[in-house]
Amino acid sequence: MPFGAITANIRKCETLDKLSEVLKEGFVKIEEWMKDSSSSKYRREITEVMDFVEKNYHQKLNLKMLAETLDMNESTLSRLFKSETGINLNYYINEKRMKKAKELLQEPAYKIKDVANAVGMEDQLYFNKVFKKYYHVSPSDYRKKVLQDDEA
Repeated sequence: MPFGAITANIRKCETLDKLSEVLKEGFVKIEEWMKDSSSSKYRREITEVMDFVEKNYHQKLNLKMLAETLDMNESTLSRLFKSETGINLNYYINEKRMKKAKELLQEPAYKIKDVANAVGMEDQLYFNKVFKKYYHVSPSDYRKKVLQDDEA
């Protein structure tokens, strides 16, 4: 990443307008660099799993299916994911689902069972349990709090 070039351009700025322009260009370059797979802090296989989960969290996902998608052994994928990210794959999948569930619960039109289905969990009781594990509050209590905060 050419941080030196960005820094040099910043130092050359003589006006606020020019500084603003240079900073915007610099942020675009940094963002592109961060998205570049060669600069990822994870191995290619882990990045592929993360991308797949991001795009398919609403479907039924499990280790076997993800391993087959990458043409890897299940235990190898599981061990690799844990060593690279520090969390197990199931936790990662549920974390993605719960973040999306939080967004959906802010919409009063969705029933909680619809939110559960939308994030790939057909069993609403299991969904409630997982949501509470992540956020220490039930989905219905979370929704009530968010809606009360919006009214205030």
